[in-house]
Amino acid sequence: MEVFPISGRGNRAIMFLMNFLDKSVSLRLFLLSLLLVLLAPFPSDWRDRQDWEIARRAQQDHGYLVQGEALRDIFQRHPWRQDIYEPLGVGAFLRGDDVLAFEYLWAAYRQGFISSQGQEILVKELLRQSKKEDAVQILMQIELPANCQFLSKYADTKRDLSFQDWLAILEKWNEKCPEEPFVLYQWGLFRIVENYHEGINCIKKAAQIQPEYQRVVSLLEEVNALSLSNQNHAYRLTLLGRALINLREYEEARLALQKAVEIQPVYAEAWAFLGEAKLELSDTTGKDDLKRAISLNPRSVISRVLYSLYLSREGNLEQAIEEMQQVLKIEPEQSIWYLELGRLTAKSGNLFEAYSYYEQATSLDPDNSLVWKSLAQFCVTYDFDVSGKGLFSAREALKLSPLDADAHKVMGDVLFKQGDFASAERFWVRTLQLNPSHAEAFLALGQLYLQENRLGEAQKMLENVFLFASQEETKLIAARLLERYFQVPLLTKNEP
Repeated sequence: MEVFPISGRGNRAIMFLMNFLDKSVSLRLFLLSLLLVLLAPFPSDWRDRQDWEIARRAQQDHGYLVQGEALRDIFQRHPWRQDIYEPLGVGAFLRGDDVLAFEYLWAAYRQGFISSQGQEILVKELLRQSKKEDAVQILMQIELPANCQFLSKYADTKRDLSFQDWLAILEKWNEKCPEEPFVLYQWGLFRIVENYHEGINCIKKAAQIQPEYQRVVSLLEEVNALSLSNQNHAYRLTLLGRALINLREYEEARLALQKAVEIQPVYAEAWAFLGEAKLELSDTTGKDDLKRAISLNPRSVISRVLYSLYLSREGNLEQAIEEMQQVLKIEPEQSIWYLELGRLTAKSGNLFEAYSYYEQATSLDPDNSLVWKSLAQFCVTYDFDVSGKGLFSAREALKLSPLDADAHKVMGDVLFKQGDFASAERFWVRTLQLNPSHAEAFLALGQLYLQENRLGEAQKMLENVFLFASQEETKLIAARLLERYFQVPLLTKNEP
């Protein structure tokens, strides 16, 4: 929200009254004394202009502490200025003072002096403090349609609300902003479980306005075409649920998969995907669903792989490895399972055994660039024969997939590990040319530029990580580097 300094209206008011009130000298003197008393707390214009300029420059330089001090000086002189609440709150938020940020932003909201940015921060603070009812109230009362274009900023709040609250908010938004792409997309996801054609048409409409949704349309149409070959409705719902999990839309996935197991209670894969969706929503009963899936069909590869992934996330690597070994007995010719066993075994610390699994994958599937990329990345991550097998594997991956951004990224990683920074930079830049949203390449270049003291380029690369990273760990690394080297506090509030 833009805030303007106070003008010299006090002096103009005095001159006006002096010229207008000429009935008696005593009356003029009385009114003049009264005005001087009232205006005494207000400083001259130059002090306000000076503080506003300090605050503006401090914000540009990410000096939020200095900015806050300048704004507080103005606020102390003009406590009636309700439009200063928000800049004070946003500044406090950016410098990590959650308590003060909430106090000022809540005051700004109550007084009606809050912008879409301040409202977004306030909602996140309310959810962080588990004040969900207040957050829902604000989301329900957003001024629409004036702020339709800002609604997509609240995409992350979906996971912090109950699905019922989210639907209530979505219905209100859909009523007021029926042409907003984000609303169309979210409404389509909800409707697609009950009515595929209605849901997909909403998402298609969103994609016509905002092309980034086209990949969702392609995935869902591909799944629907595949499901048409089988008239089993539980099977079709399971395919849809699996696709929604891939899109990280876990609530909608849970709805689809819950219907699938109600239709066909002995469908092991439906129970397995339902368990995965629940676990992503922090519903621990998902573990029971995974176990039920295995008990219904002990030879279900999907059920055992998902259970292994759950055990791995919980830190139970020994049992996760045992599950994957069972998978290998069922499908011993699938290279992907050797890669997963290699990943788990490496995490457990047994690098030579892990290397053997990666080697078996390359022997089974030598024309698949994925197995070579995985082996090269293993060598880089664990500093395992980087100059030998690591470099060879990266070259094989590039030979098989010369236009694969990930293949160029891993080659850059190998070269960086060998100390060839110039060549590593070339491969990472090429990665971004092939995939302009490759967050890991932005992070790698940011770290390289920091090492070479190319600070301006480094900051730009690290800030791009936040635009494109889907992994919280990647964002966290970039945030810590930005905070350390550029005093930009971008850590989210639920991070350590």
